[in-house]
Amino acid sequence: MSLKDSPDRDPRGVNCGHESFKTSEETRGLKDMQREVIRYPRNDGVMLTATLYTPPGYNKEVDGPLPTIFWAYPREFKNKESAGQNRRSPYQFTSIGDLSPTLWVARGYAVLDGPTVPIIAEGEEEPNDTFAEQLAAGARAAVEEGVKLGIVDASRVSVGGHSYGAFMAANLLNFAPDLFACAVARSGAYNRTLTPFGFQSEERTIWEAPEIYNKMSPFMAADKIKKPILLLHGEEDNNPGTFPLQINGLKNTPDLGAWILVKPTMASITNRMTNGAMASCRRSCACTKCMPSASLGFNKRVARATPRTSIISAAVSPAAEKAATKIAKLLDNNRKWASAQVKYDPAFFNRLRDQQSPEYLWIGCADSRVPANVVVGLDPGEIFVQRNVGNQASHTDMNCQACIDFSVKALGVKTIIVCGHYKCGAVKAALTLPSKTPGLTNCWITDIREARNQHLNDLKGLPEEKQVEKLCEYNVIRQVFHVCTSPTVQDSWDSGKELNVYGMCYSLDDGILQQLVGPITSNDILGADNQEEFVVQAMEAKETSPMQNFLNKLTGTKAPEPAPVKLEKTEDPITANARILSKKLAEHAAWDKGSA
Repeated sequence: MSLKDSPDRDPRGVNCGHESFKTSEETRGLKDMQREVIRYPRNDGVMLTATLYTPPGYNKEVDGPLPTIFWAYPREFKNKESAGQNRRSPYQFTSIGDLSPTLWVARGYAVLDGPTVPIIAEGEEEPNDTFAEQLAAGARAAVEEGVKLGIVDASRVSVGGHSYGAFMAANLLNFAPDLFACAVARSGAYNRTLTPFGFQSEERTIWEAPEIYNKMSPFMAADKIKKPILLLHGEEDNNPGTFPLQINGLKNTPDLGAWILVKPTMASITNRMTNGAMASCRRSCACTKCMPSASLGFNKRVARATPRTSIISAAVSPAAEKAATKIAKLLDNNRKWASAQVKYDPAFFNRLRDQQSPEYLWIGCADSRVPANVVVGLDPGEIFVQRNVGNQASHTDMNCQACIDFSVKALGVKTIIVCGHYKCGAVKAALTLPSKTPGLTNCWITDIREARNQHLNDLKGLPEEKQVEKLCEYNVIRQVFHVCTSPTVQDSWDSGKELNVYGMCYSLDDGILQQLVGPITSNDILGADNQEEFVVQAMEAKETSPMQNFLNKLTGTKAPEPAPVKLEKTEDPITANARILSKKLAEHAAWDKGSA
């Protein structure tokens, strides 16, 4: 039957003669809906968790069992203990958005929201080797628990999900055909031969495990699935794992139900939009007017609705879509990374979760080309990191000072490394007048400009590239002095605790770290009485050997006496401040003219 021939549909969408979902009226009572976190065992003893929602004022003794929506997303685990953990609280607030299946509580449904459906693979096992059995067992345990509680009507349960949850929903109609009356699948993948190099946590290719790819593809069992399924998908979905091609095999299969194609260009926007389309389809196909009261299911008419649009899609710019696509890629990369970590080291995340005991604190530049862990070849958890523009460690920066305090006192860090890098943008900006560096960055790099002015004579005669290189080093050593004179470090040294401070600079050209100063282990090793003297001594030591200053202290060799400081004659405060301000302005102006 064509769309226009269907008496209970109109060209604008799926109506079935009912009014649209009145959010302001029908959802008003959601604030009073009942919520319960339930725990129940799977047939192998693994404890599972689900959140069960029922309508406001519902009484199972009076109202009896309800039609139920089972909305889930399967996840892989390496052991039963992790899979059986309860990560929910009965005191957690319920958040309801335009994607939330709990909206259907307002229509008199019970909702099993997010029941855990673990796919467990211990030891050398691969999770997908028993995917079908574990998937069906997890779903069956949740539904049977709801029935046991007297809330779920076993003959009227719909399964649904998004992405891998949609894949789950379609598969459950094949693996557990007696359990569900119908399914809702949004933006899923149904033919695993279209992702031959792996999917989700499956790292084997289709040539290594062809039977797994075939068994896990609902497309391969389309002729066996006799229950109706509602497929929703973005017409221009650009997620490489869920291209619209994925639904082509299912949408034309008889008796599988309706297919609605939603207009937006990407899966993440489709997610936001499709609830309106799903609402219309559920009204038309799952309401008691269209279906017998004893069976919740979608009308088996096969029809393609007119592509739908939404005010949400109109408000989303192409730039926002592009950004969301990149975020989706990051999340996908994260899942692959986490899976690879567990495969290489099953106890990796357990160690990170249970304890954080890094040996080092790294105070570095926020530059994306200098990742602390990668540069020094350490794993997560082995180095505590504080990064900002220009690797600053000012005593007035509470972020950095709190980081030093927490790492030393709470984490027991024994070594602090201040690391800058050559060709630093913040240092380059400090070689110009403040007016040429607009915004907050100009305020932030004031300390680097002070280092520039202190060493004006040393820098002026150098080529521009060498100026930047030298000022990068001056800046690192200056920040080392800030760290050494911070309250936390001073308290640690005064109390006799072990704490080593180093200054280093990273080369973007070859990836090599150069040690500029350190180890500084006490005020005696620190040596200098003021910041400028410390920087000068450190740079002189660096020209001969990074350890020279330290060795001088061990052998008793004294550093040259600093030149006497000429004191200005006594001035009144106003005159003194004016003189200092004039000097600063002259330094900036002289530098800018000379560098030009």
